[in-house]
Amino acid sequence: MVSENVPTYFAFIFGVKTLQISARAEAGKALPGYPPCDLNLGGIGQDITENGGSSISNAAGANCEVVSDSNSPGTCTGGTPSAMIDGSITTSALVAAGGICENGGSTVPSNTQQNASAVPNPFASLVPPTTGSLTNRGSVGPLGSTTTLSPGYYPNGLTTNGGTYTVNFSAGTYYFGNNVIFSNTVGSGNSVTGSGVTFIFAPNAQLTLNSGVTFGVSAPSVSALANGALTNGAYNGILIWEPGTTGDTSDNFILDANTNSTLNGAVYAPNGQVQINGSATVNANGSIVSYSLNNNAKLVLGCSGMPNGCPGGGGGAGGGAMINVLAE
Repeated sequence: MVSENVPTYFAFIFGVKTLQISARAEAGKALPGYPPCDLNLGGIGQDITENGGSSISNAAGANCEVVSDSNSPGTCTGGTPSAMIDGSITTSALVAAGGICENGGSTVPSNTQQNASAVPNPFASLVPPTTGSLTNRGSVGPLGSTTTLSPGYYPNGLTTNGGTYTVNFSAGTYYFGNNVIFSNTVGSGNSVTGSGVTFIFAPNAQLTLNSGVTFGVSAPSVSALANGALTNGAYNGILIWEPGTTGDTSDNFILDANTNSTLNGAVYAPNGQVQINGSATVNANGSIVSYSLNNNAKLVLGCSGMPNGCPGGGGGAGGGAMINVLAE
């Protein structure tokens, strides 16, 4: 604390010539402002569910925040927290606009902050294509053992089931009017491949990747996507976009990971839940921006190929220095 006698002006007429002014500076805990590689946009309720036995960690060399925009103030003793942690989070930071419940046996980063500011949606300006602007591919007939598909509008979605398939997606934008399910219920070794691909879904449609499916699809020009800026193409860096329906959080992206999986590009589900199941590792080489996250597997966050980190950039809810000055 510092003190100093300063001359008075208006009080001088009352015979008071000087006053002693004291002040102290308080340094609050500041987060380093890592990029939000997992951002959950739900403004209310429980945005993050990290179940027992699951984990969220950084890829080698990555610095990522896990962020909940929910302002729900609950704790472990009452109410609904914005983040419920029963497993392990060892990313660079965990930030919530509301409360966080750390149940017994859970692990959270040393840089953990509650009651922080919400982080803006980095993809809010995205506009989906119109179906008329894309080639209508109609119904996909019976798949052969190897099938190559072309960009366009698929009004009836797509399902692989009952056999062993390799589905190759040529580079471009795919708009699905119904659910897409890559299933391995019969046979084994189903694989999905493609480079420079963006999957976009109608509001009532969703993507499901069942266990045993090898998903080897990468987004277009991932390296061109930095700090939420989309350049050289409308959907650069976007791998999966499920717009969903406002207020209907049943539009989920479901990934059953009983074998290691890699998502090479951003997953964007602003009105739905990203649900990751299984005992294997999911490498998310691009941000996950969704309404909420329900993680039951080993999720590894990183942005390989993205020059400035994950979409959304640095700062986050806790970025920058924080100095509180209290005058007494």
